[in-house]
Amino acid sequence: MPKATVEDIEPKRFDLKTCPPDGYVIIRMMSWGEKLSRQERATTQSMKGTPGTQQKNEIEIAVAMAQRATAEYEFAHLIIEHNLEDKNGVKLQFGRPGELDKLHPKIGDEISGYIGEMNNFEDGQGGQQGNSLTDSTPPSS
Repeated sequence: MPKATVEDIEPKRFDLKTCPPDGYVIIRMMSWGEKLSRQERATTQSMKGTPGTQQKNEIEIAVAMAQRATAEYEFAHLIIEHNLEDKNGVKLQFGRPGELDKLHPKIGDEISGYIGEMNNFEDGQGGQQGNSLTDSTPPSS
């Protein structure tokens, strides 16, 4: 029978160009249920309030809240390993509140891009090459 779960797809290591000499993250693919929850969370945040009564700045705040909540979820749940530390040599714990506030924005942007690369399916390119549900070719290195 064909395998149809994310457990069948190996997490991927990304060496961070913005965190030399050896910064890295290992990111796993989110499940369909996680992807739906992420979309729901973002939609719920951006749709709070009564349509037509919100000021422009209230709408912008709701969208910013949705982006932050999404990033916090993704960093906490999809990064399964990393070697990133704070200025005191303490390993960052992305599941801890406020931890993303310590992260350098260039490093955060790079990691966010890799999370998107692993989980963007709208263009048919998400995940690792060779791991689509209909492709039996092993992934290339």
